[in-house]
Amino acid sequence: MCNRFDLSKIANFVKKSIMRFHPVGHRLIIASLVILSIVNVLLYFLSPTIYLWLILFVAPSLVLVFLIFRFFRYPHRIPLEVSEKTVLAPADGKVVVIEQVHDDRFIKGDAIQISTFMSAHNVHLNWVPIDANATELVYLPGKYLLARNPKSSMLNEMSCVLFTTKDGQKVVVKQIAGAMARRVIPFLNQGDDYKRGDELGFIRFGSRVDVLLPLGSKIMVKLGDKPKGLRTVLAELP
Repeated sequence: MCNRFDLSKIANFVKKSIMRFHPVGHRLIIASLVILSIVNVLLYFLSPTIYLWLILFVAPSLVLVFLIFRFFRYPHRIPLEVSEKTVLAPADGKVVVIEQVHDDRFIKGDAIQISTFMSAHNVHLNWVPIDANATELVYLPGKYLLARNPKSSMLNEMSCVLFTTKDGQKVVVKQIAGAMARRVIPFLNQGDDYKRGDELGFIRFGSRVDVLLPLGSKIMVKLGDKPKGLRTVLAELP
């Protein structure tokens, strides 16, 4: 009988289950489970009927837990085998902007911007899109405009990485917080070399990723496309 309720086995099962989600979400997942469990136990004793308790409290709690689990899912992605000049999509989502912009800070001139909007249903882990050196990392505090808003690229909280390829090409990746995304969590170190598929960072709860490319790059996506991180070619550098 004791073996059926072996606490060590239960603990191992919970640990393996949690490890299926990205480490940045482990604390939030555990905290959510504990808090919701305590709240539902207390409400059980306060509810006039068990059916009312199940409908009003347990069901919404299960939906919330499902959404949190879904948000922090941790897919194993293998990048496409491509040439050195190929830029892969750093994020899942929908292409909402393809335009020429002027960037004074990193490119120091005109560039092509491709913006991918990530809804709460997309994977929010982002990846390094090209083999390059993380020449400069900059965190910029800011507002929390809707990520679809064009001004979010300039005004929102963001983490920016200037990548420099071995032949000197510059590619900028911006992780931009949105109205729901209140935290950008970068993973890179300035000055280190990275490969396609390395983890770039994580953005919590709805956001966008902007990629700035040199003029003359061949854009391989169009507005409305739904790229998949590391599995979709975004562009070819000149």
